[in-house]
Amino acid sequence: MLDGAPWCTLCYTDLRAPAPAAPVQSAAPVPAAEPTLPAAAHGTAAAPAPSPLTGGVDLLDPALDAPVVAARHAAVRAPATWPCSSCGTAVELDHDSCPVCMTSFLAGADPAASVDLPLVGSLRPLTATKSSRVWLMIGGTVAVSIVLTVVLSLIGLLL
Repeated sequence: MLDGAPWCTLCYTDLRAPAPAAPVQSAAPVPAAEPTLPAAAHGTAAAPAPSPLTGGVDLLDPALDAPVVAARHAAVRAPATWPCSSCGTAVELDHDSCPVCMTSFLAGADPAASVDLPLVGSLRPLTATKSSRVWLMIGGTVAVSIVLTVVLSLIGLLL
């Protein structure tokens, strides 16, 4: 709540000093109070009284401003798990290793990726050393450059 604010920003309670009661000399009839809605079946309270800030006119829709009640029929989600690569047990994400066989997360995973190209086969023997990987990248760059040069030359001849 801010100091000097005319109402509470959380509950909209009027924080101004009440105006002195003055006799009202009007010929207009005083409107009757609106009936309040009955309490809902889920144990919520009845609709709130109209706000004094709006002069007795309720600008809020009681059906939309009622408290949200969680659905009773909503299914409870199971905790997220990962499958153990050794015994197949579903282990919760809180654990780094399987509580049954003590195998760590992704223990059997191969750190080197396996790349198999059609007509070439596996590239793993070609990537055994750092220099062989560099030569493989240089060869791939030259091959892609040649293919792009031929394709763009043919497109230039057609146009």
